[in-house]
Amino acid sequence: MKRAIAALTVIVSLAMPSSAAPEPRDLTLRDMAKLEATWKQQRITRYSFTLERSCFCPPRLTSASFLVSGAVSKMQRGSVPSAGATMQPFVSIPKILAQMRATLERKGRVAVVMNAKNTLPMQVILDPLPLAADDEQYLSITAFQTR
Repeated sequence: MKRAIAALTVIVSLAMPSSAAPEPRDLTLRDMAKLEATWKQQRITRYSFTLERSCFCPPRLTSASFLVSGAVSKMQRGSVPSAGATMQPFVSIPKILAQMRATLERKGRVAVVMNAKNTLPMQVILDPLPLAADDEQYLSITAFQTR
């Protein structure tokens, strides 16, 4: 009986997530200013990251890895040949922050899940027209490393 309970406990613990994924938090222009200031204070000029972009537009999902040195960003690899063109607005952290700010300034919605380690967004939802359907873009930033 004890073995059955122990086995059931293991199965349940494997099936249930150890912690729920954090919910995206809506940003205001004030929050955006703090985020931009934090990025500038860190003075990170050489870094790499992988970006996954999803939207209701062709191609629906693109993924690319970037190496950034100062103002120069080079795509290391992309999931589709057109990834370079579709990812152009997101090739660096300052460009991603600029897209977020522009969306907020046009009265759109920006929601983020922040990375506790480096105070950067891990997930970003850009919704330029909150009352319209299918205009959202979803960004996922992973593998961020300073060089």
